[in-house]
Amino acid sequence: MSSKHKDFLSWDDDIDLDLVLGDYTDDEANNKSQASTKELCYICPVCGAEYKSVSGFRGHVMKKHQQNLRASDHKKNDNQKGQDSNWPKEEFTKLQTIFPQAFSNSLKNIQTNELYNIFGKSIEAEIAEQLEMNKEVEKYFEEIITICHKNNNLSSTEERELLFKTVHRIRTDKEIVSKGVILIQSSVKAQSAKDINNFLQIIILELIAEVIKARRQLEEKTSAAKVSEISDSDNKVLYYISGYIIKYLEKKHSKQKNKQLRDRSLKTVSALTNSSGAVSFTDKFSVWYDKKNRGGLKKPCEDFFCMIREFERVVRENQYTEHNIASKEEIKEKVLEAFMIQHYADKLFYSELSSEEDVSDMCFLEDCLEIFLTIRGFAMARAIQRTISRGKIFDKSAPSKSLRGSLKSISGDQLSRN
Repeated sequence: MSSKHKDFLSWDDDIDLDLVLGDYTDDEANNKSQASTKELCYICPVCGAEYKSVSGFRGHVMKKHQQNLRASDHKKNDNQKGQDSNWPKEEFTKLQTIFPQAFSNSLKNIQTNELYNIFGKSIEAEIAEQLEMNKEVEKYFEEIITICHKNNNLSSTEERELLFKTVHRIRTDKEIVSKGVILIQSSVKAQSAKDINNFLQIIILELIAEVIKARRQLEEKTSAAKVSEISDSDNKVLYYISGYIIKYLEKKHSKQKNKQLRDRSLKTVSALTNSSGAVSFTDKFSVWYDKKNRGGLKKPCEDFFCMIREFERVVRENQYTEHNIASKEEIKEKVLEAFMIQHYADKLFYSELSSEEDVSDMCFLEDCLEIFLTIRGFAMARAIQRTISRGKIFDKSAPSKSLRGSLKSISGDQLSRN
């Protein structure tokens, strides 16, 4: 782990979990310091609807207006609202990295998939075979996927739904389709425009599937490499905090007045725990759970622990801006946009919900993040306080002296002055 990251928050430095977290008491869910999300308000630039949470705003603009906007660009009473951030350069880089292989796989799928070759080798399969290694056609399809992918990192179910809406619009755009038909006709042996159009429609869908799969694999590989830098001591604390967050969610949602919403919410929260007793790779991190448990602690399931660990990873990566320390809102936006965090959130929170339900109202992910950042911020403040109180802000290069040595030094200085 790099020293820069460790300086931001050292979980290793004899952290006092009792002081940081306290006991699991009933009044924690009402702690006003944990409800800072209510202090902000985000306004939809299209219809003017106001939302108190980032997830509520993002869910609204994607579902109702088919746009993927950052909540931080649309704060109420913010002079900069409406000036949306450009699509991050790293998103273009990732797409450029995975697209060549996705294109190659899509061509192979059309040639080998029985669905496309029911009555022997199909015309579409012949076209796909002839387009292998054709960089001009590959570039044409990369431009199409870039249009579909822009401002969309494919991390959540909602973003993927938005992607397919954009794909449908592209596939029915006469100008784009006509350009592709002409290009492919010039690259293959005589085929009718109708056959080429059929091929074009098929490969776009294949490409989308391959890009989504490749993007997930890339993010999983990147995440695995970076979470390996998190120490075992940090993981043990994160495991304990994961259980604390589950308890917080349970208490909060048990106070829902709407019985149907309350029952559904508590069912989702209950699924976050490891209640089966099955052996898990997280068992080695349960030391604080074992020490502190008096019957009320929660043991997180693997996916929930991994999501909280991803919180920590993303915060470490984005704690500094170009010229300053990142604000809580900036960090929160980065965390909510992270691919792997949305991947785990979809599995944990949204799998039981029908597509018609507005899952953003439940704000499970944002609740988890809010309490995590509150705990982390307090722990960071404690770490800084300990650093100052121990005198670590002074020159570390100076050799330490014993009491006897210090007294000799003082006596020597006094003699030299006399």
